[in-house]
Amino acid sequence: MKLQDSKFKVDVYLTAIFDFDAFNLVYDKWIDPACPPARVCSEARLADSRIKVEIAAIALA
Repeated sequence: MKLQDSKFKVDVYLTAIFDFDAFNLVYDKWIDPACPPARVCSEARLADSRIKVEIAAIALA
């Protein structure tokens, strides 16, 4: 079973919230639009300045 096929929650951290639309273009190709997960998207300073996005996902096995 792929992560996208299970019920799950996703926390997204962007270094710049103005990247929200660009992130959604990629994210929307990855999820199942018929059963999208719960999601939180926030702007955050990440530990490494080279990282632009961090994603934490929780899925049911």
